[in-house]
Amino acid sequence: MKVIALVLAGGEGRRLLPVTASIPKSLVKFNGVTLIDYTLRLVDTVVDQTVVTVYYKGSLIKKYLERRWPAVICREEPFLLQTGGSLRYQAEFINSWDPAVLLVLASDHVRSINLGNAIRAHLDSGNILTILASPASPEHNQLVLKDEIVVDYLSVGAPVSGDSVSSVGEYIFSWSFLYRKLKEKQEVTFDLSWDLIFHVIKNEEEKVGVFLLDDWADLGTNERIIAYEDKLKKG
Repeated sequence: MKVIALVLAGGEGRRLLPVTASIPKSLVKFNGVTLIDYTLRLVDTVVDQTVVTVYYKGSLIKKYLERRWPAVICREEPFLLQTGGSLRYQAEFINSWDPAVLLVLASDHVRSINLGNAIRAHLDSGNILTILASPASPEHNQLVLKDEIVVDYLSVGAPVSGDSVSSVGEYIFSWSFLYRKLKEKQEVTFDLSWDLIFHVIKNEEEKVGVFLLDDWADLGTNERIIAYEDKLKKG
């Protein structure tokens, strides 16, 4: 059984300006560590291959990976494709590896999780998708659960529901399902959550589950980096 990790690192990182005027957000440092390293360390021992997709200042990321992570494959994209478009663009390349499972991860998140346990839980569940999740928050999209299956979602700003958790925008897919869905898509650019995953949930096409992270932070803004560093200092 082959597991592939796809790390999305193509964004312009506008929320991190002015830092990202000169470097891509993946190479911004948090707590002395380059952001993308948090993700690559996480997957390093639990996947068969890691692929990083790049666009904005992609040559800098590529050089960094060649120096620090030579086994990681860097795939440049022609323009900003959004999360779903990036997956669609890379679909045939990923399929050439014949994976059973595809992890889709962000390059600017820091999280605490036993990824091996998460993959095993996904496989044992028989679900086509496991969404990595954190405790419910109105700041993020919420997933409504029934018997551990996602049955609905609530948009950002919705009051916290007692039977919900928040999606962190990272996923464990059964590749055969995702590949089929990507082949059906006609759009060149689209959002993975809104334009694919939430449609599957709404239409009850397949079973979608969640795996709760022990800790998680999206470090896509300067304010979040400062706040999370303060949190770590306070213990």
